[in-house]
Amino acid sequence: MAPGALRRRAALGWAAAAVLAAAGCAGSGPSSAPDIVSLSSYDRSFDSMVGALTDQKLAVSRQDRRAGTAVGTDGGAEITGTLSVLPDGSYRVSFRQSGEAADRPDLLKKVVASFNERMAKLKVLTLGEP
Repeated sequence: MAPGALRRRAALGWAAAAVLAAAGCAGSGPSSAPDIVSLSSYDRSFDSMVGALTDQKLAVSRQDRRAGTAVGTDGGAEITGTLSVLPDGSYRVSFRQSGEAADRPDLLKKVVASFNERMAKLKVLTLGEP
């Protein structure tokens, strides 16, 4: 199997794990979704991360492209997206939630799903492929 195909499968595996793990996130206190590994460009990954926050109607209160961070808020909930560069040149995106929006208990899960959909549209992740 080609190295590119292996990386895509690894990225898909991380994305699927993020969605499944985020589905079980509930309760109080900070929570986070598993990291998502991306083979896309830094700018596309960052834009998808910020876009995932806005897709879920979060107000992006802070974003720093150079630092790879963006923060979205909605009522009492705050979700922080972080983009970091891995030693192999791929990128890791993670989302962490602190606080809760009483009317949106699955907010973190929805942000992760929005990110995955955006990356799939860029043909970086192919959702639903084994």
